[in-house]
Amino acid sequence: MFGPPKSAAGLRTVTVPAAVAEQLRGHLDEFVGEDPDAWLFTGVKGGPLRRSNFNKSVRWGRSWPRWG
Repeated sequence: MFGPPKSAAGLRTVTVPAAVAEQLRGHLDEFVGEDPDAWLFTGVKGGPLRRSNFNKSVRWGRSWPRWG
């Protein structure tokens, strides 16, 4: 279910490094609609990605280095 956070603690301001912000802006311009409520990351059918399938969908494990 999607909706507002359960408490004020669920609202966060996140600082994003300039290099990440540039990549995020490119993603927004290419893939995200103009609607302020548009999803940032969607599945193949346009629905929201769930935490359980996000990494599988974006395939970061195959292209990003693994540390540790």
